[in-house]
Amino acid sequence: MSIIKETKKRWLSETPIYFQKLRQLAISLGASATAIWVANDTMQLDLSQIILDICKYLITLSAGVGVTAQLTKVDNVEPPNN
Repeated sequence: MSIIKETKKRWLSETPIYFQKLRQLAISLGASATAIWVANDTMQLDLSQIILDICKYLITLSAGVGVTAQLTKVDNVEPPNN
């Protein structure tokens, strides 16, 4: 049960700026790949199977990177004074 609480806490906590930008990039790539795939199916473009496979991998990769970036959090730990 503590894993679920920790995941919820991380999901709702503040995300570092680098990971916010990484998440935004993942969303952009995933949305673009999805748009290409949907356009191919809707308009019957008959794109190459290689392009469609790349889109599938980009969608999967973007989802993984986006969730991982969302689960990072800013630690409010002060460095030790020497």
